[in-house]
Amino acid sequence: MAERSVEEMRADLAKSRAKMTGAIGDGKEAIRPQNIAKEGIEQVKTFAKTEFDTATASLRDERGDGSWTSFCWSAAPSSE
Repeated sequence: MAERSVEEMRADLAKSRAKMTGAIGDGKEAIRPQNIAKEGIEQVKTFAKTEFDTATASLRDERGDGSWTSFCWSAAPSSE
């Protein structure tokens, strides 16, 4: 294996420093309270939508129409 020159080593160190600086900046941004709150809100919204879709899936008719009007009319007792 050939030895690397001092210039090559310095260039590699500069690249490594730049990567570390970017990673640290990303980490600091991720732990900001505002960003943690935003992420939590998005997770709750996704969870609620998934649960709602799952709970209402059986109420949808064959066409995939999940409107409450369709459900109410199909669930209404027959007058016959």
